[in-house]
This record gives sequence, C-alpha cells and structure tokens, in this order.
Amino acid sequence: IDGFSQPGASPNSLPIGSDAVVLVEVYGDLTVRGLRVTGAHNQIQGLAIFEIIGDGVRVVGRLAATNFVTGNWLGSDAAGVPHAGAGGSGVHIEKGATGTRVGGPSPAERNSIVGFARGIDHFNWGTNDSLIENNYIGLAPDGVTAFGNTIHGVDIQVNSRRVTIRGNVISGNAKSGIEVSHGIVNSGHTIEQNLVGSDAAGMDVSLPYRNGQHGIHIEDGIFDVVVRDNIVVNSRQVGIRLFLDVHDIALEGNRVGVLSDGTPGPNGSGVEFSRGAFDNILGPNNLVAYNDGHGVSVLPTDGPGGETSGNTISQNSIFSNGLDGIYVATLPYFPPTITSPLAGEVSGTSACSSCLLELFL
Repeated sequence: IDGFSQPGASPNSLPIGSDAVVLVEVYGDLTVRGLRVTGAHNQIQGLAIFEIIGDGVRVVGRLAATNFVTGNWLGSDAAGVPHAGAGGSGVHIEKGATGTRVGGPSPAERNSIVGFARGIDHFNWGTNDSLIENNYIGLAPDGVTAFGNTIHGVDIQVNSRRVTIRGNVISGNAKSGIEVSHGIVNSGHTIEQNLVGSDAAGMDVSLPYRNGQHGIHIEDGIFDVVVRDNIVVNSRQVGIRLFLDVHDIALEGNRVGVLSDGTPGPNGSGVEFSRGAFDNILGPNNLVAYNDGHGVSVLPTDGPGGETSGNTISQNSIFSNGLDGIYVATLPYFPPTITSPLAGEVSGTSACSSCLLELFL
C-alpha cells in the first residue's frame, strides 16, 4: 500500500522535521480498526492513519515475515496534526512475526507515531529480528509538536528476541521512552543512537518532551542487551534503569542528563541498578551529568528480586549531579582521599581495602 503513488504526494526529504506531502488518510472516527498484516513481504507507506480503535498497523503471525512500515503518520492527519486514538499501538508486532522493519535509515522512511497507548509494541515467542529505526515516537511529523503515547514509546516484552531500536526520537510519552520487560528468553536486543526526552533537533528539554517515568527501562529477568550511544535526558524518574533480576546488560557510550552540545537535560537520577540487577556493566565512555539526584545508584533489594550484585562501573565520566556521583546504598564507604598526586603516582587513603580505584589523568 503506497500512499506516495498518488499524484502530488511525496515522501519526506528533511533530516529533521518533515516536508512530506501525504494525501491518503485512513480515518477511523474512533469506530474503525487499522490495518492488519498476516502475510509476507508487504510494505505500508505514505499513509496518515488516525482516530483508530486499537492498533494503527498490526503485524501478526508466523507467516508475517519481512514486512515494512515506512513513511507513515500514525496518529496524525494528512496535515500533520495529531489526534488522540482509542488505545492500541501505532505499530503492534506479535505471535511469531519476523523481520519487521518500522522506519529505516532515510528521512523518507521515518514514521511519526503519536496518540496511541503504546507507540510500538513487540510481543510473544518467535517474534524476532525486528528493526525500529529513525522514527518520531511521541512527536508529530514536524519533530517539534509533542503529543505522547499514553503508556510507553517502545515496549519490547514477553520473550521477543533480537530487536534493534536505532536512531529514533522518543519523547513526551506518559511512562517510559523504551521499556524492555518480561520473559525468560527476552534477549539479544540492541538499543543505540536514540534521542530520548527532547525535540527532534536535540535542543529543547522542556516539559512537553519529558517521558513520565524512565528514559530506558529494562526489567524482569531480561539479559544480553547492548545499550550504546544514546542521549537520554529529561526523564521524570531515572534516565536508564536496570531493575528486577536483569543481567548481562552493557551500557556503553551513552550521554545521560546531557545533550550532544553539552547542554544539561537532567533526569530525576542518572543510572540505577536495583532489585536484584546483577552482572551488568556501565562503561566505558558513558557521560552521566547534571541529573537532579545521584549520577549512578546501586540499590538493595527491597521486595521481589535477588541480590543487586556483581555490577561493574568503569571508565565513565560522572560529574555535576545533584547528589552523589556514585551511590552504593549497602556500602558505608566514603570516597578516597588523594593526598599527593605526582606525575605517574598518586597517594592517598581509602576505607575500602578490597575496592579497585580507577584514576584518569
């Protein structure tokens, strides 16, 4: 289904915002469902789908392989004006659908997804190998107007595998920007190069762009996830939170609380390991700064979950946070005291004889 095949219609060519001309509307009047894809090798592009009951586009079943959803305005009319839907998701992928692509690397492939319950959700065993790339999730096509989804921007759950979330702008959603949760084999995901919590230009972190809970939230036994090179700002609670028995998560090269030009964009706190998160790595090259609370928190189990242990925090830049740079709730240690820094040698004292102290000159 190619809305851009209509005379006068044209895809977006701008790297930020949109100059697309969309002429085909699917208007549900809050009584009609969206599009359902159950077969393989389909492409849906160039449509404005809004005021739908349920999902804008639903890709479902084991036969639904290698489908593309590109260049659509999901939740906005053909003028780019957002409308509230009646629940559902902008794009819903489930029940064994494989190789689904939502968006793509070019400006023409960018979707805008607003006004649903979830922007994009991804469910069930066998629903694998999807790519979510270069979309506005919670922003209208202009990249400026915030009109968030009422739950999460992107929600990956219930044993999905190998989902790549890359290069999206995810802002203004009522709960988390990106949520990955639930399922004993929910794993193998890559979350990279996303801008979470600002306008599309990465300049404005005012209240409309705030995600209402966390920027990136990974919980409930998830493992083997790489979170790298994201900018996560303006979250009401935690920028990046690893929670409830998640393990083998690598956080690398992220900017948490600070935009690409160095402008502060504080989260409630920066990075949190809690409720049994274990064997995760923060580092190298994360920049955690200007957050209202702690830069990095390691918190004990205060409910369901195992011991929060075995997490490594190494080779990061952590500064100018409202509370401690690194706060470990279960350890009554004070920062080391450096008494005589010399070329090639540093002397001082530490209350933790078994701790590894890293110094970067």
